[in-house]
Amino acid sequence: MVTRDGVAVSAKEIASWRDEDARLEREIDQRVQRRSEIKRLLDAVELLSVQTEGKEEKEPPTAPAITPESEDDGGSPAFDLVEHFRKTGHSLKVQEARQRLIDLGHADKANQKNYIYGLLFRLVKSGKLIKRGSKYKAAPTSSPEGEAGALGAPARH
Repeated sequence: MVTRDGVAVSAKEIASWRDEDARLEREIDQRVQRRSEIKRLLDAVELLSVQTEGKEEKEPPTAPAITPESEDDGGSPAFDLVEHFRKTGHSLKVQEARQRLIDLGHADKANQKNYIYGLLFRLVKSGKLIKRGSKYKAAPTSSPEGEAGALGAPARH
């Protein structure tokens, strides 16, 4: 028994608290591990499907082809950013996309106040990018002649 200033705690109580502390620590570790597994599953689902808020699932929009004749010809911030997303397959947050624009040589535009927000909005609206939560990624492109393995393309038998 431990006593101090008139407060007495028995060794049995202390052992009980230690046991409960160890049990709770194990439970927390198990829940953290389970949460990690759930987050991984949700990330995998996010990559495989496009869900619209409050609506049924539907096929992801296919991005229109960017051609040199279009307004987003090579060398423009929009063209370079979309090409970067397509080549790397990355999902980026706004500030990460801003940094990529700077890395791609468009620091003058990227450093303009709110430029990146307008650019990302236009690219999502035009179907070239997809927004998932706070991240952006390249929209799937349609495959010529429905090749197997393309997103949304019928498999050939």
